[in-house]
Amino acid sequence: MIKQLAFSFFIFMGCIQTCEAKIKTIYTWQDANGVMHYSQMMPKGIDYTTMDIREPAPPVIEKVESEDKKSSPSLLTDLDKQTYDNCKKSQENLRVLAEFDDVKLIDEQGNETLLTEADKALHQQLAEKKVKLYCQTTL
Repeated sequence: MIKQLAFSFFIFMGCIQTCEAKIKTIYTWQDANGVMHYSQMMPKGIDYTTMDIREPAPPVIEKVESEDKKSSPSLLTDLDKQTYDNCKKSQENLRVLAEFDDVKLIDEQGNETLLTEADKALHQQLAEKKVKLYCQTTL
């Protein structure tokens, strides 16, 4: 019975020591050139002063993961929507390129350019590739 109490006491004391904040001793001294030195190791043969520094407690990380999942759609849902939108745009581009003889391309500055037959064929090939890429997963 006494052995169990002694064992429990030592376990209890070990838990208390690990739960307390850790304190580190820092040794400071000034050399002959006036430079201040700081170390965790005690210098030998030199006058020094000590500072006890308490290590900060580790930061508490709150779990907000479940709240984030509720408030914003998942990444997969966003990617599915983006893929669907890209599929529809690609199909529309392909339809316009196939149905109309004169197709104008508008660049980022708003300048219009009438596509030549060669340019139109290249854009049609690109639109077909995009339809295959984006619409395979959504259809």
